[in-house]
Amino acid sequence: MRVLVTGASGFIGRNVANILASQGHNVTAGLYAKKNDGTEYRIDLTQTDEVERAIKQLSPEVIINCAGVIGADANFDHNVQITQNLMNATVVAGLQLHRFVVCGSAGEYGHVSLNDWPVKESTPLRGDSPYARSKIREEAVAKDLGIKHNIDVVIARIFNPIGRDMPSKFLIPNLLSQINNPKEDGVIDITVSRLDSLRDYIDIDDVALAISYLATKNHKHEFYNVGSGIALSVGEMLKLILEECNISGSVKITEQSSISETPVASQADISLLKDEFSWKPRKTLRQSIKEIVEKYNGNRQN
Repeated sequence: MRVLVTGASGFIGRNVANILASQGHNVTAGLYAKKNDGTEYRIDLTQTDEVERAIKQLSPEVIINCAGVIGADANFDHNVQITQNLMNATVVAGLQLHRFVVCGSAGEYGHVSLNDWPVKESTPLRGDSPYARSKIREEAVAKDLGIKHNIDVVIARIFNPIGRDMPSKFLIPNLLSQINNPKEDGVIDITVSRLDSLRDYIDIDDVALAISYLATKNHKHEFYNVGSGIALSVGEMLKLILEECNISGSVKITEQSSISETPVASQADISLLKDEFSWKPRKTLRQSIKEIVEKYNGNRQN
């Protein structure tokens, strides 16, 4: 199939594009256009005209939207606008897509009582951060346009992806940075928000495989959780990292908050993916941590 993966320079998009290419699909990683001098530039997906021209020229059969904004100072309206522009561009071009996949977020669920774990796709969306609200609106827009224009829309609610080359702003690279910068007396001083904070971590290779299935195989539902199905604390994560780093010296751990975190969607119910596609996480957390540490140390030595 001709597959367009937007946001292909990002952590999720890059890995999704790679696995689809390895499966034999004709993958376009990102939308580009040419200047008058022949040089290429990446299209701004919020620019309607540019997106329409590129989609018409490319004529994809499947679009996987991994593009979006997440930073604290970001314009979160762009998350909605990008999906809207991509879907409308297929209509303008007269295309009949095989599938449009939206990369959603576990953050859309917001606060979820421990009694409601593992979190099912039917759990109400109560995410109240600007990012979560934008992803909820993005889902709604995609569903509405799908119904209006007969576009098959699937939404992957991704929990906490980890893996090689993950962005430095995420938890594991941050911890590794602290571990590799001991004080003069040799003490490793590590600061975390809370050791008991729980999250569902899933290797990026397993995320990419799940999304490739949602993009190319028959499906029964609109929404699918993509996670490991395991809730892990920051303390347990840190222990695995320290073991993998073979730390033998003194470690001082400081918690920034004295208040336990309000429960959020930290354990995914992944039965839909398992039952429909025979998908399950192939990598254990320890395997993922080992790969991350090896790549991190390799980058430091280069």
